[in-house]
Amino acid sequence: MRETGSIRAKARWEVEITAREFLEAAALCSQPEGILTATLDGDYQSIARRIPVKVFVMRTEGTRDTVRRSVERVAELAQPLGVKVAVEAGSDDASPPGSLVHLVEEDLEGEVGIGLDFAREQRRGDLIDAIETVAEHLIAVRVPLESPIDWASALTTVQKIGYEGPFIFDVDARGSTKETLARAKTAREKMERWLTST
Repeated sequence: MRETGSIRAKARWEVEITAREFLEAAALCSQPEGILTATLDGDYQSIARRIPVKVFVMRTEGTRDTVRRSVERVAELAQPLGVKVAVEAGSDDASPPGSLVHLVEEDLEGEVGIGLDFAREQRRGDLIDAIETVAEHLIAVRVPLESPIDWASALTTVQKIGYEGPFIFDVDARGSTKETLARAKTAREKMERWLTST
């Protein structure tokens, strides 16, 4: 969510609309054709009830107060579904990983963790330090399919901190769907080999 310079009610409205749009899109994927049951009310099915979604990652965009309100609202909606919310720095955010730790520990109420974008932290210069900085709160990792990342070091560090959560592949859809899936399969197999050999 980004700060639009408008009043607090508008920010709340943006969160409600975003949550509703997410649930409506989910319903289109998980409900029989022609039946749209997504709602913010607890009596209806959502994608998290139909498909076991464990972590919902939100980028931290906008002012700290806007981020706090947005994340807390989504976390409130996710909690009854057993879904954890992870905050992740925006791709253009110059803040160090420690600021996400501060956000989670000091500014947010409820169970909110951190999602770490390996490609972003690699571009910033110290992926290993970033992993160690957010270790206590790390609940989601996003990894690029192709990158100059030192995977052996990165995955050894991930194991060292005891991370057992998801690795979400950031897919650059070049070429055909078949080629993209083949690249994703190769990347997953490499990662599995590194994780089982260290």
